[in-house]
Amino acid sequence: MEHWLLWDLSRGEVAFWWDNWSGLGPLAWRFPEEASDARATAFLREGRWDYSALASVPAVVRDAAQGSFFCFRLDPDTLVWLRDPSGVFSIRSTYQLVRLARARSWVFSFFWHSFIPRKLSFFMLRLVNGQLPMDDVLEKFQIHGPSKCHCCVLGQLETMEHVFLTGQLASATWAFFKHSLELSTSAATVRSRCATWWLLPVKGKVIRWLMRILPILILWFLWRARNMSRFEGRKICGSQVRALIVHEVRMLVRAHFPGITVLGQWDELLKALSVVRRALTATAVRWAFPPTGCFKLNTDGCATE
Repeated sequence: MEHWLLWDLSRGEVAFWWDNWSGLGPLAWRFPEEASDARATAFLREGRWDYSALASVPAVVRDAAQGSFFCFRLDPDTLVWLRDPSGVFSIRSTYQLVRLARARSWVFSFFWHSFIPRKLSFFMLRLVNGQLPMDDVLEKFQIHGPSKCHCCVLGQLETMEHVFLTGQLASATWAFFKHSLELSTSAATVRSRCATWWLLPVKGKVIRWLMRILPILILWFLWRARNMSRFEGRKICGSQVRALIVHEVRMLVRAHFPGITVLGQWDELLKALSVVRRALTATAVRWAFPPTGCFKLNTDGCATE
């Protein structure tokens, strides 16, 4: 925080080593051996820097003094907040300083967006960080127990890759949407599968949106199917999972693209989304003569062409 507070010197009563008057931060942090309680007035003479006194300080400090703006007057030294154009401290500018305004990873940016429901964003955050309470994750915390995947006919160890990618239910779900979209991608991990779908070059704003949110919905409803089977004893087949995903896509399309007619079947919905194109409008622009007695100044340089 000290780096964003700069003293505008006037009387020079600030601490030379402990206050940020040079833009380098408190000099005592860089040169603790040289630091003292001396004030800036100790290095001034007749309202200007005394370079004979500055000869004993490190060269970088002398350069900072030469490059700093100093106007000697009777007004007190002023503290300037560099995060605001007015120089006045504000909570709003401080919040912008400490907050993380965007995702730290490009992977996070694909599921942390305004058009993606927050519950799905938090779910994906826990999934990619390996924080979902699954058997292979709990083993890392020395919580051992019988591990069995509840989504397959043949019981296998429950791991994140098995539940979300290689298991029977997961494989059938991914294959259905993969074939309907005519994709020929393959991946060995959940993260790589999502990245492959997200980075596919597709045309159309709506299809790009679909390719972004569809992998998230697939993973979300696979997670729900796993929990319902494990904790409620309710087995959900692949067709039910697909129906839930398609229903959620329809709801999101109605919310974000109200001008699109939402149909019931997945093939019809996909066809309707594929033909949507951005509406283009053309506006005629021409140069008009100014009224009589007035002049027109062309500031964009078009008069010279």
